[in-house]
Amino acid sequence: MEAKFEAIADLAPTLLKEWVPSAPLMREAQRSAVLITRDQRFVRKVANVPEAAALVRVLASDDR
Repeated sequence: MEAKFEAIADLAPTLLKEWVPSAPLMREAQRSAVLITRDQRFVRKVANVPEAAALVRVLASDDR
């Protein structure tokens, strides 16, 4: 499973045309979708919510 996330992280710059803040998208976000983020503060907060923690993956700053 971890290899899939690494592959997505490697492809992200070529697949995405624009990076946007996630806050405005939260109302429309689909449940059970995995969020990949570099925001360590967010990840620490989400870790306290078991239902959400399983849906968040960390993209390390050296993973490009």
